[in-house]
Amino acid sequence: AYIPPTTNECNQAGRVVIEVTVNKSGKTISASNAKGSTADACLIALAKKYALQTTWQPSESAADRQTGNITYNFSY
Repeated sequence: AYIPPTTNECNQAGRVVIEVTVNKSGKTISASNAKGSTADACLIALAKKYALQTTWQPSESAADRQTGNITYNFSY
């Protein structure tokens, strides 16, 4: 698994909840804004970028696609 380091290039504060879909090889294949975000469009785009770079533990016995949420709390 890999979680990329995050930086706040937007100079804004807020909470972003990203819904991710992961395939059985552990790759994040989609990321979208989910309910619960309290941030502007810049932070949402930044969180999506980081979510798509995140990889998970692969599992051949897993479903073809799994969904879940990642929450980012940005401050400046």
